[in-house]
Amino acid sequence: MSQPRVDAISFTPSAHISATLSELQRYAAWRRPLRQQIILPFLLLLVFVAVVGVAALTYQASSVGMAGFDQGLVRESVQANDRLATLEAARLNDLRALAATPGLATAVEANDGGRLSALFVTDTRTALEAHLLIRILDQQGEPLLSIPEDKGRGTYDRLPGITQVLTGAIDGRGDKYLAVVRERSGQVVYWSAPIRDPHRQVVGAVLLGESISDIAAELRPAGSGRLFFYGLTGQSLDASIPALSAGVRKSITADRLMRVSATASGHAYALAVTDWMMRGERFGYLGVGLPADGVVDNAFRLRLFLLAVFLGMAVLVLVLGGLLARRISLPLERLVSSIKTAAAGDLSHTVPPGHADEIAYLTSSFNTMTARLEEKTRALEMTSFASIEALARAIDARDPYTYGHSARVARLSAELADEMGLPTDQLIALSRASLLHDIGKIGVEDRVLRKPGPLDKREMAAMREHPVIGYEMLRGLHFLESSLEGVRHHHEHWDGGGYPDGVRGEDIPLAVRILTVADALDALTSDRPYRIAMSFLDAVRRIEAGAGNQFDPAVIRALRSRSAAIAAVLLVMEKARVVALEVLKEPAV
Repeated sequence: MSQPRVDAISFTPSAHISATLSELQRYAAWRRPLRQQIILPFLLLLVFVAVVGVAALTYQASSVGMAGFDQGLVRESVQANDRLATLEAARLNDLRALAATPGLATAVEANDGGRLSALFVTDTRTALEAHLLIRILDQQGEPLLSIPEDKGRGTYDRLPGITQVLTGAIDGRGDKYLAVVRERSGQVVYWSAPIRDPHRQVVGAVLLGESISDIAAELRPAGSGRLFFYGLTGQSLDASIPALSAGVRKSITADRLMRVSATASGHAYALAVTDWMMRGERFGYLGVGLPADGVVDNAFRLRLFLLAVFLGMAVLVLVLGGLLARRISLPLERLVSSIKTAAAGDLSHTVPPGHADEIAYLTSSFNTMTARLEEKTRALEMTSFASIEALARAIDARDPYTYGHSARVARLSAELADEMGLPTDQLIALSRASLLHDIGKIGVEDRVLRKPGPLDKREMAAMREHPVIGYEMLRGLHFLESSLEGVRHHHEHWDGGGYPDGVRGEDIPLAVRILTVADALDALTSDRPYRIAMSFLDAVRRIEAGAGNQFDPAVIRALRSRSAAIAAVLLVMEKARVVALEVLKEPAV
């Protein structure tokens, strides 16, 4: 059998009240405050003058500063390209020295790693800069020696610039080539040269490498400038900056650079981007960047100063205009605020009449209207609650063992709440929550409610849904909002072991903790299909045993203090057989 469907209960005011509230809401939504209508034209004029003035003055000052900055950027770009050419020449000299190492060809042909280590780890390595990489390859491109060691790298024979060396290719620039290789440590530029035997046959290759980051650091401009390398497709070889767009790449020629902006390491840079040329070939693009923060900051400070001047003027206009507008618009704003409050559902709010004028007459009429609307709304709420309460009683009556349960829980809760000094508004909310706390059982099948024995896991899960079902049914009713926590949380435990949300301790409202004890007391003193009702004294002792675990100890103390009155309530509400006469004679258990 499928789970019954339960929809939320809706409370709809009369058509006349709904139309009135709708008109109030529409007016409050579209109207523009009178104070704004008075001040806004002057403020818009001032803002227009401020924007145009600040923009013009800032543009003029920024143009002068930017022209000097751009000249410095072009100068740094030219110098960086010169330094790159010098570095390339130095690396080629180092490469020639490595390729000419005595005994190198013999060791490569013999695949003698020990001999290669002896050749390069001592004097030859010492003569080179420490950050440079050395790779000795056999004729198939397999590494025989790597300094520093790089066990994870495979063959190099398929890489452009290295393939030519291994095949003995020679072009107009000789037999030494370049390759840009992605390795685990980042992008690396390798200068490669062939290793030849005495018969001038290529038996391997020697590679001298330097990482892009080391090259950028070595060639960086003076001060805080930086170098950025890009590949042929514009991809950044430094992950800290974005790629170059196709439009920028197309605009770069041998005699033309492009100025672009980029952000790196949280700083703004202006870049002069040119072709990255090595060995007469273009390997990508080279960007020389200078920090633009200072230029931006100067323009920003100027803009702030000008804005401060105009802001001062705006404040003066606002103060003077506001004082005048306030005198005119304040009574109307109070009335409009009250209209919004009434449209939101609070019909108890009234507006002070103010001076004897047309606005005061309008205010008095509004107060009269809301008073009548509130009276009608309260009557509808009482009717609606009576209907819901009748539904709750009908749900109790589905099971003869729970007939009258909600009414008794309400009386017991009232006694405990009075003992604990709950204020009137909480007493009302608790009373309603007590009457409706099990309304969610409308969504539980009869066979589960009336089962003559303990519930299995599936049935227990279905039963534990009733607090949430009840909460969802009632949560759209504004006048029951303060009672919803009791409906949802009356099965929560003081130690957090309850359901449905597992809240604990004082996170459970006091009124709900009272409801939990009252609910348990009536359940224990009522017959069930699988047991007879406990006596009042036994039920109280059972509840006391749960103090600090299932129940709030403070509520248990109130139960002890009020036990005689509570027993009298049960006696009156047809539970005489569970109440011993001696209980009525004692003030507490």
